[in-house]
Amino acid sequence: MKQFILSLGIILVMAGCGTVDQNANGDSDENSKEATTPSIDLADFETTLNVEQTDEKATFSISFSNEGEEDADVMFSSGQKFELVVENENKEEVYRYSIGKMFTMALETIRLAPGEKLELTDEWDYMVNGEKVPPGEYKATVTMIPKEINEKTVDANTFQAETTFTVEKVEGANTSQAEEKENTAFRNINVTGENGEYTITGEARVFEATFFYSVEDGHEVIIPETVVHANEGAPSWSHFELKISIPKNKLPKNGTITAQIYERSANDDSVVNQVHVSLQQFQ
Repeated sequence: MKQFILSLGIILVMAGCGTVDQNANGDSDENSKEATTPSIDLADFETTLNVEQTDEKATFSISFSNEGEEDADVMFSSGQKFELVVENENKEEVYRYSIGKMFTMALETIRLAPGEKLELTDEWDYMVNGEKVPPGEYKATVTMIPKEINEKTVDANTFQAETTFTVEKVEGANTSQAEEKENTAFRNINVTGENGEYTITGEARVFEATFFYSVEDGHEVIIPETVVHANEGAPSWSHFELKISIPKNKLPKNGTITAQIYERSANDDSVVNQVHVSLQQFQ
């Protein structure tokens, strides 16, 4: 009986020690995690946007800086780190950075030390739907889109900056250069519809009355390359109408549905005279 009581006591002591060790280890792990993930004040991050212009394009310089005193692990949910939108004086969107681009879906984390900046650039050739925008005042707005900073969730539109700039009328010899830059195959493109059902109308002047289109959402192709036959071939301009239907389960929760309309070169089959057409923005 005494031997049984002694054995039971030893077991209870060992169990108690195990509990103490486990709690100690748990506290140590938690403290270690806190030590390696410093708290972050999102107000310590600054977004700036500057624009430089020529007659042919606007170049946007974007900076996202850590003004705090701690290292920051900035995590992005895809290869797209920012969105840039340009609007005209009527607040109509004439350019969006993500349209026509494909981004990887892999998570990416960038560490910014105190005072360090993430610097990015983008260019716009003043074109919308195959035509150069008219002279006037334009507003550019950039939004940095990290998902988390030091494991702290970042809400949409937390980091934004904007600037205004003027697209000047090109005079003299440069006018002909600007006209040559305009798309020679497609013009007067318009889009109607929403939620997966869209109609694109416009005019095409294409070789052998043939051109192509595809649709994507910035991450994957939704409608692969599809051939279209216009009523007449070049040099005549021919009206066209595209009916595009996308299943509801293929519409993105976030992102832009974009159609690419283009020709293929008769020489080497490369894509030429491409126009990016925004069908719908999902947020």
